Amino acid sequence: MNALLERVQARRGELSPAAQRVVDFLLENPETTVFLSSAELGRLTRTSDATVIRTIKRLGYGGLDELREEVKQAIDDRLNPVRRLQRSLDWAGADPETVLAHTLELHATLLEDARRTLSPAQFSGAVQLLDRASSALVFGIGPLGFVADYLALRLVRVGVPASGATATGFRLADDLLNMTRHHVVVMFAYDSIRRETEVVLQQAARVGAPVILITDSLGRVLGPQVQVVLSAPVVRSSMLSSYTTSLLVADALALSVASRSRRRGERHFAELERLRALLGRQEHVGWSPLGPDIGAADDEERHDEEPPERGEGPRGRG
Repeated sequence: MNALLERVQARRGELSPAAQRVVDFLLENPETTVFLSSAELGRLTRTSDATVIRTIKRLGYGGLDELREEVKQAIDDRLNPVRRLQRSLDWAGADPETVLAHTLELHATLLEDARRTLSPAQFSGAVQLLDRASSALVFGIGPLGFVADYLALRLVRVGVPASGATATGFRLADDLLNMTRHHVVVMFAYDSIRRETEVVLQQAARVGAPVILITDSLGRVLGPQVQVVLSAPVVRSSMLSSYTTSLLVADALALSVASRSRRRGERHFAELERLRALLGRQEHVGWSPLGPDIGAADDEERHDEEPPERGEGPRGRG
């Protein structure tokens, strides 16, 4: 559904309230859309068939049939891994230079989309929440778990205590156990709403923790349950999944928090460098997997002592 989402995000500011109801329905009900007529869509969105057709054409489609075909293909690709792989290979081609050019073009397009769709006001709101938070819990599962851990690391380095919540199933309960109203939850969620996503939102609401949602397509659906929505378009396929904009938003959040509390950030970076310097000197001392090998130093001291005479026990014993 990324193609439809991108069209909507590019033109949402131009749409009337009635047209917005139409596009919201299309985004939230893609499986249903492919079976409905314009009249049925008009009835379900409390508009008219003429409004539906005008909205679809405003998004750049030739008509409802073209939209249906694109949605069908997106659903089919999602349900058929082999077909997704075939489309990825067809898109990439066989020539390495072509693959490189296509990949760079794709990422440039994603960044340009982020420039258009990321709200400066929403971004400022997210920075304020993180700057005031006593701690941040960054949630993401699957490939987004790496992005979540990355943002948590960046926040820690600028002085905001943070941890990643990247487990699935029962293990996620441990990550959520200590959440309080003093936390800020940063949630990376795309495409579908997993059970873990629902539980994180429920727990945040239960304890009163604000939530920052970073997403490409779930803003309208999850918006009422969060305080801030940040748009970060992504692309997913069997061969190429890009979360470039997610990493970009993570970097921008951490840097903005550091700039708001510059002294705190500088203090933490100075401490980080001090600790790195200590770790860089580890070759000058004995080390074991558990830390400084104190036993090695003790052995050296014992070798410097004179050995006891034959037949004598340890010194100081009778």
